[in-house]
Amino acid sequence: MIVAAVGTAVAASAEDNPVKPRLAWGAEHFGNVIAPGLLDAAAFVHSRAVPGDTFALLPIEHSGAVADQATRFAALANVPAYLTRPAIHVVRPNLRPIVEQRLKQLREIESETDPDEAFDKLRRMGITFLVVLGQRGPHFDPRQARPAFRADGAAVYRIAPR
Repeated sequence: MIVAAVGTAVAASAEDNPVKPRLAWGAEHFGNVIAPGLLDAAAFVHSRAVPGDTFALLPIEHSGAVADQATRFAALANVPAYLTRPAIHVVRPNLRPIVEQRLKQLREIESETDPDEAFDKLRRMGITFLVVLGQRGPHFDPRQARPAFRADGAAVYRIAPR
C-alpha cells in the first residue's frame, strides 16, 4: 500500500515542471517570453546610458499584462522608460492624461516616415534611446540602416541631443 502511494506521488510530481512556482501569483509570471534581441539590446543600452537617459520601445503593447516587453527592457537595461504597461496605467485617473499623451506621441513615431522628423520628435519628448522590436525597422527606417545597435529581432536608435 505504501509503495503504491509513493509511486502515485512520484508519478504526479513528474508531470510538473520542478522550477515552476506552485503559488498562483508566481505561476502566472512563469514562462514569460523575452522578445528576440531584447536582452542584447538591453545590454547595449545599459552599457551606454548615463543619468537622465530615457528609452521608448516600439511596437506599443496594449495588453493588461503585468510585465510587457518595455517593462522587461527597463529592468534589464536599468534605464527609465517613457511608457510601459499603458493598459494598466491608463485606468488611474491621475495618470490617464499622461499615458494618453505618450501613447499618441509614440503612435506618431510609429507612423512617421521621415527619419529626421522622427528623431526631432523623439528629442522633444526627451527620449535618448528608441528600441524597435521585430525583424523590420520602423516606418522611418524600414531597412534598419540607421540604428546604433542591431541584434536579431531588435534595433536601438540613439537620439543624440542637438
